[in-house]
Amino acid sequence: MGMFTLRDFFQMKATLYNLKLKYEKSHQYLNEGLVNIFNNSDFILGEKVKALEDKLSKYSKSSYLSAVGNGTDALIFSLSYLKEKFPQKKKCNNYASFIFSFNFLNLS
Repeated sequence: MGMFTLRDFFQMKATLYNLKLKYEKSHQYLNEGLVNIFNNSDFILGEKVKALEDKLSKYSKSSYLSAVGNGTDALIFSLSYLKEKFPQKKKCNNYASFIFSFNFLNLS
């Protein structure tokens, strides 16, 4: 057996996850579900969103759960909750507020 060189390492190809294959296996189910959601305008505060929130709430064993559209909305939602729950008597910079909320979310 010959030497294994760095060049050989970089020429190796590994498929980590094939999204095209995954889509081909389940495209019929996905397409029907998406068409149904869009036809019923069920993507904002609809039945499917409520069902998702209920399943996630049971899975995470939490009393309250709210699905949001992206990570930015989640941070804004969390920070506004913290602002109401823990009003600040002194002003602090945004960086300190972010660190506090990040640590708080990691603890819960």
